Amino acid sequence: MGFFARKAEKFRKLPSHLMFMHVLGKFMFGAGLGILIAVYLPQSSLHIFGLVLILLSMIISIPSFKELMKD
Repeated sequence: MGFFARKAEKFRKLPSHLMFMHVLGKFMFGAGLGILIAVYLPQSSLHIFGLVLILLSMIISIPSFKELMKD
């Protein structure tokens, strides 16, 4: 069994609260990145909100990431 297969199997076995936090973190990262990309359009000042969403997404993803990387 390869590295990615083991990690995928561990992801399937995560408790529901960690899986929810992992998915929420990925969603918030995407939303923050989308806001940062949209900031470069004229007359937009949401760059702080985008950065905060990306930072929050990384913080939220820490517990599930730690659980997935345990051997």
